[in-house]
Amino acid sequence: MPGGTHAWRNMIGPLNINTKILAAGFAVILTGMAGLVALFVFHVSAMATEDRLNAELLKKQSAAYKMRDAAEGRVITVFEILAEDDYFARDALRQNMAAQAGEFIAARSTLHVEMMSQAERQALDRIIEAVRLTQPQITRVVDLAVEEQWSPAVHDDLIASLKYSRKVQEALNAFVVEVEASTEKRFAEIAILRAREMKVIPILGMAVFIASLGVGLFVIRREANHTKTLEQSVRERTNRLAERETHFRTIIEIAADGIISTDATGVVESFNPASERIFGYSASEVIGRSINALMPLHDAQNHDGYMKNHVDGGKPKVIGLGRELHALRKDGTTLPIWLVVNRMMVGGQVKFVGIVSDISSQKKAEAEIRQLADDTLIVASILRMSLESDDLDHILQAALELVLDRQNLGMTGRGSIFLRTPDDRLEMRAVHDMAPQVMARCRYVNIGECLCGRTASTMKMIEKTNVDADHDITFDGMTDHGHLCVPINYALENLGVMNLHIPAGRAASDHDRRLATSVADALAGVIHRHLNQQELVYAKESAEFASRTKTEFLANMSHELRTPLNAIIGYSEMMESEVFGPVGVPKYKEYLDHITSSGRHLYGLINDLLDVSRIESDEFPLEEGVFAMTEVVEECLSTVRPRAEAAGNRMIFDESTPLPTLRADRRRIKQVLINLLHNAIKFTPVGGEITINTALHDNGDFMVRVVDTGIGIAAKDLETVFAMFGQVDGSLARKYDGAGLGLPLSRKLIEKHGGKLELQSELGKGTKAIITLPAARIIRH
Repeated sequence: MPGGTHAWRNMIGPLNINTKILAAGFAVILTGMAGLVALFVFHVSAMATEDRLNAELLKKQSAAYKMRDAAEGRVITVFEILAEDDYFARDALRQNMAAQAGEFIAARSTLHVEMMSQAERQALDRIIEAVRLTQPQITRVVDLAVEEQWSPAVHDDLIASLKYSRKVQEALNAFVVEVEASTEKRFAEIAILRAREMKVIPILGMAVFIASLGVGLFVIRREANHTKTLEQSVRERTNRLAERETHFRTIIEIAADGIISTDATGVVESFNPASERIFGYSASEVIGRSINALMPLHDAQNHDGYMKNHVDGGKPKVIGLGRELHALRKDGTTLPIWLVVNRMMVGGQVKFVGIVSDISSQKKAEAEIRQLADDTLIVASILRMSLESDDLDHILQAALELVLDRQNLGMTGRGSIFLRTPDDRLEMRAVHDMAPQVMARCRYVNIGECLCGRTASTMKMIEKTNVDADHDITFDGMTDHGHLCVPINYALENLGVMNLHIPAGRAASDHDRRLATSVADALAGVIHRHLNQQELVYAKESAEFASRTKTEFLANMSHELRTPLNAIIGYSEMMESEVFGPVGVPKYKEYLDHITSSGRHLYGLINDLLDVSRIESDEFPLEEGVFAMTEVVEECLSTVRPRAEAAGNRMIFDESTPLPTLRADRRRIKQVLINLLHNAIKFTPVGGEITINTALHDNGDFMVRVVDTGIGIAAKDLETVFAMFGQVDGSLARKYDGAGLGLPLSRKLIEKHGGKLELQSELGKGTKAIITLPAARIIRH
């Protein structure tokens, strides 16, 4: 027996008094179980099976009921949304619908399809199919109902979704019926199992008794160990909670925003360090007092009603939205804050937590932005006036008045603007509300004299808070005042000074300086542009006078040169024709031919110069008439064909397109065509071709093209040939003669007709000259 006792103690190990009492009670229970072993065996076997089956059946039933309840709840919530007037309440109901959908999905996920009967699986499939069909429509109807976006289509979707919801309910009811039927069937199977178990009760009784004894001992030891484990777990969790509390407390203490908590009546319960910095109170001074002590009187009077909006019979209302308020500091000053309040439940009691942000810096920045916008508007007004008016004095006077009328600017309303004169003095060009003595004495100020003269000399701003020794110009009865003298500088040049009076003893603010400097900079650009415009007007007038002088000179010289030239050409032609007798010496006759051709060339050049000068001076009227273009082209060809044949070139006139009748200056059109043909002949080597063809553009314009197979022009030189006297080869030893007036004159003549002349060319591949006349010049029969 002692050995048995020792073995028993070794088996159960060291136990405390509670464990010994538990062991004694467990032994008594084991003794009583000997008489009930048969019944116990039955329950262990049958109830185990029954519990498992019941758990499975109850799980299916519970899932079916939950799915049905969730589906019914969603339908009811739809009607609640339709009946609700408040948007936030509708939105909350929509969130409840989402939660009900989650309950439906959670209940569905607990079902083990592989453990269900065929009928149950079919019923479940019908439920899923009905849900799949109705879910999108219900979701869309609810979203539109919450947003109050009604339409016939939404109504139809609502009716359709309710029909599908009815199918969901029918499928759920069918599933519940199948589950209940399966339950009854399984209970019948349990009854059969119990009958079988009763046959083996005597055999299992003894086995259970022996097993129970071993299990009891095992449980006793396990419970002892488990108690120790629980105690350790409690200690660890307590430590973790303490660490977490320390963590959150640290966050609150170092937060940049104030965090204040109150009870439902507004009594402060916590006050973090940031709140102490914002309000100037210590936490001990505030905790236990009403939150109204931190608000100005007006806000404090409204605070009770504001909090009541968040507590109505214990039901939470919309909360968490921020608002702007003013806080009352301990020293009596106020500052703007942004307050966000949230409601919470602690121990069944309503609590409020407010997050307070000091927005005084933000407000100051917003005020500066508005101030800068107003200042910018003044500068923009000055610049706009400079574009609308050429009167510089008017602009200066308006700018001065805009600055002096600016609100929040610490000025007396008096000031003046000086401009620098060519003799290096300052002249008062704008003045507002200045004493007559000042206007008389300061009409002109020498550079370096008084404050304005020194500002112009140093090109730096000068500030004075009162009249002192630096005021060189004074008079009897002058009241004390300060000055803000701002130089009007453009680049490294001083153009003038803006002088603003400020109250005596007051220093100019940063805003005063910034605005005055901005206005001075804007005026510097306006003054500089005005001075440049005057110079440009003078230069333009000088250029126009020079152009008129040149045109008159060319016209006069053309007339003066043509008179003796006509005599030279006439006499040379008479001598060449031997009207009054033979010349005698053949060499003289050759000289006469050169004199005649040179005279004609010079005569044509003089005519071209006269035409160019007349076109440039707009004294070139067109002598318009109606003529057939075919006749003009044929006349031009007959004129230049001998020269082309002499140069070894072939002339071609493409008559495939009928030529129209035009209203234009026939002589000038012919002059242009002959110029283009002469150029084509001059720059086409022996054996080349020169072609004239015509065409009508899609828009009705008429085109004449002179195409040659000559030497061509490089792309970079195409515009050069249209410049007056412009030639690609400008050297004295150039191969081709000409003064460079033909193409420029031809383009001006065509442009005078409202058309255009352009060249298309490539070196070594010839040139195409294209005349385009507008469709309005075509006479249609």
